[in-house]
Amino acid sequence: SKKGDAGQLVQKEEAQVGSVAADVYSTYIQAAGGWCLAITVLVGVLVGQGLQAVAGGWISYWSDHSKPDNPHYISSQVGLIGYSTLSLAAFLGIFLTSALFRLTALKAARTFHRKLLGTMLRLPMAFFDTTPLGRVLNRFSKDIYTIDEVLQNILYSYLQVVSAV
Repeated sequence: SKKGDAGQLVQKEEAQVGSVAADVYSTYIQAAGGWCLAITVLVGVLVGQGLQAVAGGWISYWSDHSKPDNPHYISSQVGLIGYSTLSLAAFLGIFLTSALFRLTALKAARTFHRKLLGTMLRLPMAFFDTTPLGRVLNRFSKDIYTIDEVLQNILYSYLQVVSAV
């Protein structure tokens, strides 16, 4: 005999399939600190990658002008100072941007954790009667892990690859 949902004690878990909607990205950006901070992180990534490219270009320029008979001769000392300065600036730019990105991702994770926990605490008892506690704990911990660890690593890697291209 065919059973209906009315007599079922445990509800079936639902999942969404497809691409991520634009409002999900917007919600994450707002939770992380807003659009101004997101643009600051993006500009920081671009500046860091740009400084790395300039440092590489400086080595090329320096090697082309390293002979004393060249009218635009660059000595080894000046070349090393230029390269060291550009490399240090690139390192600092990338380090500070990475730190800012991690802090904003932590803020977003805290925001989502509070919202998720607040929602869980306000659910009616009927939800807990029809949903196994293990499913609730697994889903809660997996969602928090995804926001805390996976999402921020993927987003930062994506920004670095896009800015390098």
